[in-house]
Amino acid sequence: MKLCLIATICSFVLLQPPAPRIDPGNHLPAPRTDTTKDNRPDITGDFMLQKSDGETIGVVARGRDGGIISYKTTVSLPPGTSFKIHGTVYTPEYVYIIWSDQTMQFYLKYPYGNGSKASLDNSINHITYPADNAWFRINMGSGTNYLGIICSKDELRISRVIDSINSQDDKDVAGRIKNALAGKLLDARSIWVDKDNVSTKGISSAERGVLVNIITYDCLERNN
Repeated sequence: MKLCLIATICSFVLLQPPAPRIDPGNHLPAPRTDTTKDNRPDITGDFMLQKSDGETIGVVARGRDGGIISYKTTVSLPPGTSFKIHGTVYTPEYVYIIWSDQTMQFYLKYPYGNGSKASLDNSINHITYPADNAWFRINMGSGTNYLGIICSKDELRISRVIDSINSQDDKDVAGRIKNALAGKLLDARSIWVDKDNVSTKGISSAERGVLVNIITYDCLERNN
């Protein structure tokens, strides 16, 4: 009888599916099942930086802190470089783009005039910043710049969020944004990340519905 019981237990253990393997450089295992009814991502976004000559600026994921994903461009950008942000969002949500130079004081860049709006209501939404016929130009000066792309299921009081970010003395940008959005960021277990593209998917819950991509790029003076 004991041998039969042991054999049954061993068989049960061996037949269990293996625990999902976490690949920190690519994506997380299947999200929890307690977030949405059908367990499908409801916060999504693919974003890219494109220079005025048509070249795409490469990025690589450098780390994550909960619902904040940090990327860095693979090249430094000299003053005079012009680029724009193209984004495709596959779920209805709100999108905000904030920017800071080496002063680490953030400003709202999208939505801001030109008929742009944070609310994206369609099943597939395309956004371009600053506009189809305009470019974001890097001015003279060297240092690190930051672009923050904030995707949210609910409308944010974005001016208050930016004020909170700017009022902190911490030099860690991700930490400042995390504090400003305390309690609203998605759980890391509910996010899928592409390590070589600004492409993320997440599943929100009733309390947590914000996902942030931070793109860092260095500006270097040209040598005369």
